[in-house]
Amino acid sequence: RKRRVHAADSGVPPAPRMRSKGGAVPGSVVEGGKEDEAVRGAMPFLPPASAVESSLLLGVTTRFVREVAREFDLDESCSSYKLGELAIELTRRTPHKSLAQVYSNACTSDGAPAVGRASVFVSHAHSCPLFKMLRALDAHAAVHG
Repeated sequence: RKRRVHAADSGVPPAPRMRSKGGAVPGSVVEGGKEDEAVRGAMPFLPPASAVESSLLLGVTTRFVREVAREFDLDESCSSYKLGELAIELTRRTPHKSLAQVYSNACTSDGAPAVGRASVFVSHAHSCPLFKMLRALDAHAAVHG
């Protein structure tokens, strides 16, 4: 059962409007993933997922990133660099390496999982406006599933 992450659990504030509830995130950029066989067929140089530290396979949903950004007053004009700074601040006092680990059991305000197995890796200029990047990721998900 998914649960809201509380400061007492991890040393960080709870994710914005997170609540406990299970379920999948259909059409999400980062949830759902590809089977190891399909991924390795396209990129045979990759090790099987079982050989990779499980935390490195986690990703956050665009919905979760939007909720975090709004909770911490990151507006349309802010760069994704600001989100990176926030991630460092939220994980600094924890044993976790990423927001995905900190909020691995959290759900977004609509009950969808905030974190899942990553299916897309995003590399971008940190000067890019955060919400512009999120819209691009949502468009990619709409076209490519």
